[in-house]
Amino acid sequence: MMAANNINSIESRYLHSAVLAPDGKIIVYGGLTDALGEEYMKVAPDLAVLNTNTFPFEWTVPQVSSIVGTIPSLACHSADLVGNHMIVAFGNITRSNAPSIEINPKIYILNVMNYTWVNTFDPSTNITQPQPVVIKDGTTKMKIIIGSLCGVIGIAIIIVAFLYYKWKKKDDKTLRIPSERR
Repeated sequence: MMAANNINSIESRYLHSAVLAPDGKIIVYGGLTDALGEEYMKVAPDLAVLNTNTFPFEWTVPQVSSIVGTIPSLACHSADLVGNHMIVAFGNITRSNAPSIEINPKIYILNVMNYTWVNTFDPSTNITQPQPVVIKDGTTKMKIIIGSLCGVIGIAIIIVAFLYYKWKKKDDKTLRIPSERR
């Protein structure tokens, strides 16, 4: 087992989210802590990054900025990565001094390259469509035909064998009583 460095600056948490960024770092956001015996309290810091490219792994707390105002601390939310943007949706707004009871109806976007909360992004439009399977040469077609024919013949043999077995079993049900005539 490997322990990460710089773990003292990161509070233990639950009901948080984590995404794997393109650079191999794991970005952990939000959650709740039960530090100091208080349950359902806001974690500090809201955002932490685990660098899995170093050995041992290393925790860091990046400087987070925002061009959309203050982003609340969340727990029980969902998060996913689209390109270089972490999409954080819904959840409960957490507070430092009281349990979380306020539901968050909003969606937030974090640029994971510079840790800035933004209000828009353009996802990649280069969506690759799967290529259709094209059978060009006659030998491949012949292999498919032979394989299909073998499959049909195999199934037919199994059915005939099963029917023969049932027919023979029916004959065995005839009770033969030995006679004293010899």
